[in-house]
Amino acid sequence: MLSGRHAGAKEALALGLIDRLGEADALAEGLAYAQELVAAKAPVRRTRDANALTDQETQRAALEAARADTAKKSRGLFSPLKIIEAVEAALEQPFDEGMAQERKLFLQCIESPQRAGLIHAFSPNAKC
Repeated sequence: MLSGRHAGAKEALALGLIDRLGEADALAEGLAYAQELVAAKAPVRRTRDANALTDQETQRAALEAARADTAKKSRGLFSPLKIIEAVEAALEQPFDEGMAQERKLFLQCIESPQRAGLIHAFSPNAKC
């Protein structure tokens, strides 16, 4: 989220973000997998119930590393550290509370004078 870097399919699989990779026809393989799940009477899996990030110690270390790196690379910027706060809330709080905290932090970013300044600075109509 801080860099906009995309995760490739193999990395997404390793991270537990997706269930499997197809080899050829994505539509046919996706439908076949959906039919397997229906036949097995697999329960619905909501994103809010995902537990791919259950290793709290690892996640805490990753957050602290991201916080230190971001503080150096984004010195003076408001929003990048708010992103880390939002992820931290998602890991430490129940889902609904984490979502509420993310919304609160997002609104702080939207309402910040820094946002207005960046929009002005990068606007195609700005006269600099």
